[in-house]
Amino acid sequence: MGLLNATTFEFEEFLGPCPAYAILSHRWQDDEVSLQDMNGGRATGKSGYSKINMCCREAIKHDLQFAWIDTCCIDKASSAELTEAINSMYRWYQDARDLDALNTSQFGHKLIAPSVVKFYNSEWKFLGSKQTLIDLIPAITGIHHKMLEGGADPESFSVAQRMSWVSKRTTTRTEDIAYSLLGIFGVNMPMLYGEGERAFTRLREEIMKHSNDHSLFARTIKKEGYRGLLAKSPASFQHSHDIIPSINKLSEVPYSVTNFGLSITLAFMPWAMDTYFVALDCERDDIYDSRIGIYLRLLPERNQAARISLDGMDLKTFELSNFPLIHLWQTYVRQRVWGISPQPDRMYGFWIRTLPPTIMLATGSQNVASGSCQLVYRTEVLSRNLWDDRERFLKLKVGDRGTAGRIWYESADKSRYMVIKLGFDDGFNPGDRLTGMRETVQLVAVSISKEVVGGQRMWVVDIQHVV
Repeated sequence: MGLLNATTFEFEEFLGPCPAYAILSHRWQDDEVSLQDMNGGRATGKSGYSKINMCCREAIKHDLQFAWIDTCCIDKASSAELTEAINSMYRWYQDARDLDALNTSQFGHKLIAPSVVKFYNSEWKFLGSKQTLIDLIPAITGIHHKMLEGGADPESFSVAQRMSWVSKRTTTRTEDIAYSLLGIFGVNMPMLYGEGERAFTRLREEIMKHSNDHSLFARTIKKEGYRGLLAKSPASFQHSHDIIPSINKLSEVPYSVTNFGLSITLAFMPWAMDTYFVALDCERDDIYDSRIGIYLRLLPERNQAARISLDGMDLKTFELSNFPLIHLWQTYVRQRVWGISPQPDRMYGFWIRTLPPTIMLATGSQNVASGSCQLVYRTEVLSRNLWDDRERFLKLKVGDRGTAGRIWYESADKSRYMVIKLGFDDGFNPGDRLTGMRETVQLVAVSISKEVVGGQRMWVVDIQHVV
């Protein structure tokens, strides 16, 4: 590790244990001082030199002979040295005797790892320390106070909590969002500048290799359309600071990344047509017996799904005691579906395209004596929505199931009748799966088809005479 001598402004290399040193946390700006500038005598002419000078002064003031500053203590021309530095960054901050935070809101590991953190404004006026501001910092950053008090291991906090600590962080280079989290999550990976958002994808995969924490999936996003189960950046975890793993697991099946998507087994319940509400094995810290639920919608490909929002929500907290019987569902959740619009929304119910005013009850009907044949008239349609004889829709609310409507046919003397029931079972399968539903009666055929009408997907019903 290379340290800057705070007195001589010369670099000294330490291969073993290092002497006590201070670290500067700051916001990168134009005209920063590089290692080459320091060695080439050009440092003092740059605007970034003043904070190096002040950091060294503060180090000496607190009896520290050395300082480490990321602008000038890393040879960024060496990919090997840069990779080593980024993978070692958390430990270097953790080992620092003193951290000077200068006019920055970019914290993360810089605030968590060191035991002593001192805050200064742009004029190097002392504002307070991590200890004196212990009540204010959690309110601003969302970092748990136990982590700030020292002695806590980052691994004792959920993935979602740790992601939330850096959810407001911004970096000049996209890759640095992921690279700055290696120490917090205790993982290592090579640096590949130029890969963009792929860096965070690799970080997620490294986390999944060592953790079965479902809070990795407990992020929120307001955009509509299909999306993957995994977040594209820590920004999606701003409201996840209190989500923790559940002790009692609903699913003990490992999950993994495949070329079909994320293979995962989750507890589920049918929620709407082609849509399932699934329970993650994580919960809100302060809500007893709670679980976090998300919505998955089936894709045209067999056994594949994507995450969606319903009614503007893509993350729902619920009481586990209100969850029906637990059933496990193995599926592949596609990740590369961002920006793809879902198929047209399906109407929750039926459109009765063909609805004859009369039908015949013939021999074989349980309501007619053997050998007889009688005309019956449509007299009434009972539905959960307001029935309109011109539009002919039988609708359900999203998430409802059971009978959507009943179509009554009666003889003129009301001695003979027939009822056609239309509805859905618990898996939102239409028609004949429901008790009382008869798709075929003598001289009448009831067909149900899945169609797109007027840009909307729906179940279309045709009731027709059988010749």
